[in-house]
Amino acid sequence: MGMFSFAKDIGDKIFNRDDAKHDAKAETKADANTPVQSTEPSAQSVANILLRHIQQQNLNISDLKVKYNGSTDIAEITGKAKTQADREKAIIATGNVQNVAKVIDNIDVEQQAPES
Repeated sequence: MGMFSFAKDIGDKIFNRDDAKHDAKAETKADANTPVQSTEPSAQSVANILLRHIQQQNLNISDLKVKYNGSTDIAEITGKAKTQADREKAIIATGNVQNVAKVIDNIDVEQQAPES
């Protein structure tokens, strides 16, 4: 268990953040009184997407839960992994995603083995 750091803007772009329609000409012509709309996904939607992303890896982790703090770009994962390899793959799958700078790992392992 611990905290792992990642480069937050070079991971998988599974949120379509970079696909948001940003027309530079339209932005320069926009009314100054019009509020700017954020293209950042909500913390809950990021947590849900991260949870699905980990589940797609077909890892043996029961009671998997993901929390995400959009202010700090920190994801926290909890659950019970069957093997150390499943735990490590979940950490990597979570951290190698755009918007995630750090992963707090609170996954317990049933079959303890040395960390890779």
